[in-house]
Amino acid sequence: MSHTSSQPRKERPDTRGPVERLARYGVPREILDRLALYLREADDRELYQINPRHIAARLGVDTHTVLGVMAYAVQEGLFDLNWEVHCPHCGGQARTFFTLRDGRGAEVCPFCQNGFDVHLDHEIHVVWERTSARVSA
Repeated sequence: MSHTSSQPRKERPDTRGPVERLARYGVPREILDRLALYLREADDRELYQINPRHIAARLGVDTHTVLGVMAYAVQEGLFDLNWEVHCPHCGGQARTFFTLRDGRGAEVCPFCQNGFDVHLDHEIHVVWERTSARVSA
């Protein structure tokens, strides 16, 4: 999806260096070129919370391949990876953490005030974003 807003897009940092460094992990040139193009053309919102399935479709590769490339891209500082805990009662985002060691077994939702046990396969959502794409409120 191309940037279609009437507002000018913020200047993005040059991604050529980090994208090129992905070659050391065996990422094929064709995927590197497609990823660089995607990062240049994607709307800022697309880069805030990246859906690996969407990127796979945009790059024309399978999701498994994209997840590998994105893991390498985290190592190279191209993407950030974090985890969001969502409340099973109201769906609100209860907390975000940036390393797995910061996860907790229980949370209290700041929105509905309900306490709940946190299960990795239910309440935790993995979130990828372009390192410079954080949106300030």
